[in-house]
Amino acid sequence: MIPGGLNTYGYHLPAYFLLGAHATFKPTKGPWTVSVYATNLLNRDYYTTGGMARTTYFWIPGTPRFVGGRFGFQY
Repeated sequence: MIPGGLNTYGYHLPAYFLLGAHATFKPTKGPWTVSVYATNLLNRDYYTTGGMARTTYFWIPGTPRFVGGRFGFQY
């Protein structure tokens, strides 16, 4: 039994939805850009795989929310 009470018998994983986003700002005159991005924006708990070893079920969780940024420059 996984957290949340769903019995998946070691091979059926529950469905999940992940939301990601990115935005880039580039001035009309200027050689630079600034970007921000996020993965798993809603910070959902989900499992990417699971299995069973003898009598123990194991679940590998997905990554949590991640937010980052980039700065670019063209010359």
